[in-house]
Amino acid sequence: MNDSLSFQYNVASKQCGVHVGRFRSAVMPIQDPNLLIYWTYYKNCREDLGYTFYPDDNTCVKFHSVKKSWMEANLVCDTEYGHMYLVNSLDKFDLLKTVLNAEGIANGFFYLGGTDQFMEGQFSWLDGSTYTNFQGSPNNENGEEHCFGYRAYERGLYDITCTKPLKFLCEIPILPK
Repeated sequence: MNDSLSFQYNVASKQCGVHVGRFRSAVMPIQDPNLLIYWTYYKNCREDLGYTFYPDDNTCVKFHSVKKSWMEANLVCDTEYGHMYLVNSLDKFDLLKTVLNAEGIANGFFYLGGTDQFMEGQFSWLDGSTYTNFQGSPNNENGEEHCFGYRAYERGLYDITCTKPLKFLCEIPILPK
């Protein structure tokens, strides 16, 4: 897909760059704060793949009802030129509720694009940003909860097991016009 720009930033040197095309996939989150951080933005929403464009947030979102493990869900999103949905701002949290309401979803757990399975105890979104505002979590129940989930009826973020098949959301960030 050539209608994209990838953003690169080196935290240590504070230098950034932009590359035409998809620079890397977003299958694994950033693990070291000094590593280069890459993110890809696209010119167009992939409506042909079932994504819906939300112009106020410059993002396209797709709800997947076929249940997958967290890693399988992450690969599905990556295959569709996106990444799992990130709730890295209040606006993105509001958009999540809007998307689920549009889908008629009032119950259930859903995977989101965050985990601590690459660095135990340090939850981060796939873009490298951290998150700590869980509802009574993260509690890493039985030492097995390493992925972000959203519980629709409680409208809250939780740490949950990564292997349980769940529904999930993908997003494709769009370049501002």
